[in-house]
Amino acid sequence: MKFKGKKRQEEIIDIDESEEKFLEHFRGVEIPILTLDERWLTMFPDGQKSKKVLRLEKDLKEAFKYQAKLAEDLKVAESAKKQLMDRIIRNMKIAQISEEEAMLQEKSQEFIRELNERISKMESQYEVMPQKIKDLNEALLMESLRFCYRKMSANRDNIQKQEVLIQEAKKLLEERTAKKKEMQKQNERMYVFVHHLFGRNVLEIFNEFDEYDEDSEE
Repeated sequence: MKFKGKKRQEEIIDIDESEEKFLEHFRGVEIPILTLDERWLTMFPDGQKSKKVLRLEKDLKEAFKYQAKLAEDLKVAESAKKQLMDRIIRNMKIAQISEEEAMLQEKSQEFIRELNERISKMESQYEVMPQKIKDLNEALLMESLRFCYRKMSANRDNIQKQEVLIQEAKKLLEERTAKKKEMQKQNERMYVFVHHLFGRNVLEIFNEFDEYDEDSEE
């Protein structure tokens, strides 16, 4: 199995100067593997990832899987090679071996040559995987930071808009509160006026008025 590192056509992304300057601060910085980082997973839950983030995340996970498979395949190949070498050495100590054993000896030597080629090829692939993983992780970081930068910029603009709306709402609330207090004061003045003219008996009339007013609101 070979790691499928086919070149895909990169998405065209418009990067303004301020965004590029922001990203440059983080290029080449040593960072943990993002797909294993709880903070990154919290920031980028499933369903909220761009197509490019999803693709880079998948490539990074596949690179890790392929690295692990290479390590396991190398282990198996080295073990098989050792067994064959031990068999050959044992037979070399025997003064005379059967024709069948001699054929097996020859096949073992041929198989060892094939294993050596496979091992050499896998070792070459295994050696480049750490850098491959590092490059993919940095690419994922850049795309994650690009998302954060653009989201923060959009949020900053929206925060300013919300602040304007909040101030307008506060002003409206103050106006409505003042208007409510003025109407309450009017009612109090009228109540005092009527009470002054008609005395305590007017309380029953106002109580009935309040009850009627509450029923009307329902």
